[in-house]
Parts: sequence; C-alpha cells; structure tokens
Amino acid sequence: MMKRMLKALILMISALLIVLGSSLYLIYNDRFYLKECKKLSTDCNESLDVLKYLENKGTLGNNFNIREISHMNDVKKLIEFITISFLVLSAILISVSLPFLLDKFKIKIYLGDYFFYAGIFSFSVILLFSVLSYFKFDLVFNLFHGLLFKSGTWIFSENDLLIKLFPIQFFIDTFFAIITISIFTSVFLMVAGIVIKRFK
Repeated sequence: MMKRMLKALILMISALLIVLGSSLYLIYNDRFYLKECKKLSTDCNESLDVLKYLENKGTLGNNFNIREISHMNDVKKLIEFITISFLVLSAILISVSLPFLLDKFKIKIYLGDYFFYAGIFSFSVILLFSVLSYFKFDLVFNLFHGLLFKSGTWIFSENDLLIKLFPIQFFIDTFFAIITISIFTSVFLMVAGIVIKRFK
C-alpha cells in the first residue's frame, strides 16, 4: 500500500515538474520573446527589457505606469515561487525515489517503469488539460490570474504598455508552447522507459 502511494506521488510530482520546467524554460527564453514580438508586431526592445527585469538584470523603463510596475513585481515574485517549487519538488522526487534507486538489483526495472509510466501519466493529464483550455482559454486565463494575483491588479486598458507588448495572443502562444514542450518531454520519457525496459 505504501509503495503504491509513493509511486502515485512520484507520478504526480513528475507531471508537475515537466510543466514547471517547461514554463521556466520559456520564461527565460529571449528567442521566444523575439519571435513573439516580431509575430505580433510589438516593440522587441521593450519586451526584452521586461525579460531582463524578470531575470533581475535590469529595471522597467519610464514608459510603464505605477500599476504596471506593481503587477510586474508580482509576476517576478510568482516566477521566483515557481523556481523554488521546481527545486523543492525535484528534491522531494529524489527523496521518495531513494528506496527504489538503492536496490541495485531492481534499479533498471524501476527506471524503466518510472520513465514509462511518468511519461504516460504526464502526457494524459497535460493533453486533457490542453484540450479543455483550447475551447475555454479565456476561462483558464482569468482563473489563473484570479488565483495568483490580487483582484483587479492584473486588469489593464488597451492603452497600457503591458497590453501593447503582451496582448492575449502572446499568452495563448506561450500557453500552448508550454503544452507542446511538456508533451514532447512526456513522449521522450515514455520512449526512454520502453528502451530501458527492453534492455534491462
């Protein structure tokens, strides 16, 4: 019973790590920002300044108003929380996996099963969530912001610079880019699991 609970915990943590890792990869990916600003015809220099701010490598320009600066400060704190969560979950995953990893006679079996089932579980959950979000993205977007930010602090007018730099299409592209990376990672885990199980 305890082993089943540990395995279930491992699968859930793995799915979370895949999504969080994919999110962090995109958040700090300047090539993604450049690609998006060119696609959406927004100011690339301003977009990269925002990225530098999130990376603690610069400050926001004078073109942002107080509410925008306050919101970006909240966004930076959220990213820091995501980073810490990723590291903590990674440590937990290693800790709960130790009983299986220390058994040198079954380590290949464990790794094969882990990669395979973690891949399947993550793929299924992420794919289901992406399908639901595809039809109800506005609902997911509003729910996400409503849960993570104080009421009203994330709503801006069309004239605000943040909206001009990051219109709703930017978030749609970002969301589905994270989903795509997460799905590819899940498929990679499945394939790796099959290979390890085959040659165990």
